Amino acid sequence: MRLRSDAKCPDVAPVFRGAIVKLPVKQVRGVGLMVGVELARRIEAGIAKMLNGIAGVIAGTNVIRFLPALNTTRAEVDEGCASLRRRCEGRT
Repeated sequence: MRLRSDAKCPDVAPVFRGAIVKLPVKQVRGVGLMVGVELARRIEAGIAKMLNGIAGVIAGTNVIRFLPALNTTRAEVDEGCASLRRRCEGRT
C-alpha cells in the first residue's frame, strides 16, 4: 500500500498523541493515528461516536480506539480532543 504524497499522517500523528495524553486518561497505546485510549471511567454510549471528524469505536468497558483518516488535519485533532475532554468532564 502506498500513501499519497500529500498524506498528513506523519505530521499529525505526534500532535494527536500529544493532545490525547493531556486528556484525563489512564493510558494511551498504539502507533501513528490509530490509538487506543483507556479512560479513567466507564464509557458512556455516545462518547465514542464521531468526535468532530475523528472516528472512535468502543474497544472495552473504558477504552476507545481512534481510527482517524490519513488526511486528518491539526484543526480536526484539536476539535476532536476538545470534544472528548468536554465529554470526559461531563460537559457536552
